[in-house]
Amino acid sequence: MRTRLILTALLCIPFMNAAAHEEEEHAHEAHAAHVHGAAVLNVFTEDDSTVVLELDSPMINFISFEHKPGDEKQITEYNSFLKTLSSGIFSGDSAFRINSEAACFVKGFEHDVEFDDGHGDFELTVTYRCEKIDSLSSIEVNLFKNFPALHSISAQVVTEKLQKGFELKADSHIINLK
Repeated sequence: MRTRLILTALLCIPFMNAAAHEEEEHAHEAHAAHVHGAAVLNVFTEDDSTVVLELDSPMINFISFEHKPGDEKQITEYNSFLKTLSSGIFSGDSAFRINSEAACFVKGFEHDVEFDDGHGDFELTVTYRCEKIDSLSSIEVNLFKNFPALHSISAQVVTEKLQKGFELKADSHIINLK
């Protein structure tokens, strides 16, 4: 009986190693998505009048650190960023400008900041109601001039008429939807 138990344990070792390796690889992939200077923007339409923009970015693209604020200077900087959020930079047309012909206005605005394992992540969702969604032709992304630590945004667009990816930078920050 004891020999069988030892043999069974020895046979399980390769499977345990494979599972541990897979878990380690998954953890590495999760951190690989957290790239300083880069963000992801998803743009999609929900119905015949709604456009949604979802931004996901490391916090360090917006403030000078990415962990929970620790000292007075960091707390002040973090609170200043939160004040910037509430001032409308993200909910107006300062950060994102949809072409005026589409007659869009902000319908909803949500953000979330999470500090986990020494990394801070910022998530933003802006929902627009567009009176003339068929006239939607461009979205200007103006984050680069307000947040110089942000160097690139990988944008994915899914609408009824278009499915396309864009790589945005300070000098090429317009998503052409036509």
